[in-house]
Amino acid sequence: MYFPYFYAKQKELLAVRQLSGTLVGDDAVQAVFEPVKQDSSTLRITLDVCEGEGLINWIVVNPELLEFRSLTSQQSWEWGQRALGKLKTRSSTRATLMLSTSTSQEIIGAFNDEYRGESVGLVVQPSLANLDAVIKQLSKVNVQRVFFKGPGPSTANMNLVGLNKCVWVEDRFPHQSRNADYVGRHFFTDRHLTYKSMGLAGFSDYTILPPTPSDGGGPPGAVAFHMSYINLEKPSKELWVEHFVSDETDQKVKNNNGKFLEALRKYERAVKRQGSSFGLTEAAKDYLSRAQNGNSPSLGTNKQLEVMHHLELVSGVLVGRF
Repeated sequence: MYFPYFYAKQKELLAVRQLSGTLVGDDAVQAVFEPVKQDSSTLRITLDVCEGEGLINWIVVNPELLEFRSLTSQQSWEWGQRALGKLKTRSSTRATLMLSTSTSQEIIGAFNDEYRGESVGLVVQPSLANLDAVIKQLSKVNVQRVFFKGPGPSTANMNLVGLNKCVWVEDRFPHQSRNADYVGRHFFTDRHLTYKSMGLAGFSDYTILPPTPSDGGGPPGAVAFHMSYINLEKPSKELWVEHFVSDETDQKVKNNNGKFLEALRKYERAVKRQGSSFGLTEAAKDYLSRAQNGNSPSLGTNKQLEVMHHLELVSGVLVGRF
């Protein structure tokens, strides 16, 4: 099972929403959302759609980053209860508790009471030193998945919760501060080939997105998009990522459409290359169509397409469709 880790930004949510039917059919991908925005309207709509499809998602109910930094832990917890309380139904949405040095005993106790008898998740920050004590306190809930952020989780912690519940959220994408700094193609992951033999519940990463959320930046110099693909030169079907970057990199040049077309033409050539398979996902076909008709996406739509492609490709690889 693949557990892509998102920060519940709009384009990430739209990507999951649009693919919900495909993902539930494959039953190989379940997203984890750690919200960073207090406006929960897009999150609620997406979760309602996923509830209708029966697609399981894991939602952090006491978020801490970006817009939640100014809230107390109690206020953040109350936000989470309101967000889940607005859902029409909640049979596929799994409440998930963020565990860090700032998670109070009161919040842990409230989570234990609120979700009594339910299957829940935990997100464990590397700073947490007393996971054993927390697990003992969560006696009323069924801890089904434990997502470890940061460096590899310790053997002691994995044995504590059980390997078959553990998922390591890895930073696999080489994030650059400037689009112009992305070059070529590189290995992304082979965890889809190894997690079962390791006894783990699944594997996780931040897809083709940065591991830490930001509020966004200014207009781009270069325009880029990042496409996951199956490296057919490797018999094990490793997943790699290729970066398609415009030739024009000057921020003063405001022609994003022209820049995108430069990057799209590079993608059009790459699709024909021997030894690589982009899977012909819906997003991959969308990019190819845009390369042929000259209709470049907006920056926001580009982000959604990147995420959609990655999710559908990994899902398809796991079930043997690609």
